[in-house]
Amino acid sequence: MAGIALALLYEHLIGGFMTDEQMASALKLDEASVLPRARPRTDADSVAELIVEDPNSAYSEAVRRLRASIGFALSPSKSVTDGGLVIMVCSTTIGEGKTTLAVALARCFARSGASTLLIDGDLRDPGVHRNLKIGPSLALVDHLVRPITDTNFDTLVTTDPLSPLSVVVGAEREDISPTDLLGGRGFEHLITKARSHFDIVIIDTAAMGELADTLYVTPLVQVALLVSHWATTPQHTVKKTLRALRSAGNLSLLVIPVLAQQKERRQKPKLHFRRYGAEI
Repeated sequence: MAGIALALLYEHLIGGFMTDEQMASALKLDEASVLPRARPRTDADSVAELIVEDPNSAYSEAVRRLRASIGFALSPSKSVTDGGLVIMVCSTTIGEGKTTLAVALARCFARSGASTLLIDGDLRDPGVHRNLKIGPSLALVDHLVRPITDTNFDTLVTTDPLSPLSVVVGAEREDISPTDLLGGRGFEHLITKARSHFDIVIIDTAAMGELADTLYVTPLVQVALLVSHWATTPQHTVKKTLRALRSAGNLSLLVIPVLAQQKERRQKPKLHFRRYGAEI
């Protein structure tokens, strides 16, 4: 009996999600998406490149299905009438695959003909530039530090080398809290302007387990993709993250959980995540 109780506890609370049906049921959501494990062409490449280099791969098809699910799930009451659609990609812990998904989904939208902007909103550990194989930039942080002015996207945006995607990459600056930047009026003004210039705005955000950063982004978006790694991320921590998203005050927020079967490759551990553990 003890063994059965332990197995049930592991399956429904401690262990990670194994299927999209299990994930949707546990989180009490209508559906969940699955991203299959995929192999990049070389060790130096990102899986997100498959959207361009191998558009008929299982991974590319899964990203396109997720793009379609977002459109189908937006009911008339949640339709976007005053600007572009803003999508946030978040996760509970680091390394779950959120940045790779953000890049892949943004490329998918851009290749479909929608004017798309990808913003690296993970100011603790920016990684979009690594996926794109370009250098980091402090332009976004410097823009948010300055008093609010009309946003000049020409000074912030670079173009993805592999697609028509417009990108605002990030860089870490340790003399100012990312929470202050993302929670300020400057970032809200940036998103408002971005919605008037682009059909789709995708924001890659910091892992939510220990940080408050993403909670300040949540009220500005219509869709949140909550990424969890297959069989690894404890179910109770994902449920806690979902409750945090719900508590951010965005009552119309559409949350779509995503089960990623591939971890994100990281250059080195970010110890400063532990230093900010008391922020929320």
